[in-house]
Amino acid sequence: MKASPGRQITRVKTVAVICHENYMEIAIKADLFDVGLPVDASELRLGADSQFIPSCKVTALSTNEYIIAAELTDCGTQHW
Repeated sequence: MKASPGRQITRVKTVAVICHENYMEIAIKADLFDVGLPVDASELRLGADSQFIPSCKVTALSTNEYIIAAELTDCGTQHW
């Protein structure tokens, strides 16, 4: 990643993905953009067309962290 002149890029670590054999876990900090404001959990999901699949939505682990635990074939993914 390049920074434009006079501007420094800061990477934030607010999302972590743990891959398992049949599913993945995505841990998301409530302050997703690291700006001091939590995101609305109801607007987070995995996949564009997955709004009605429960495993593709977030679950609150605490007030500071959410998790999505979905099988690899859920949420609009395809196995080739």
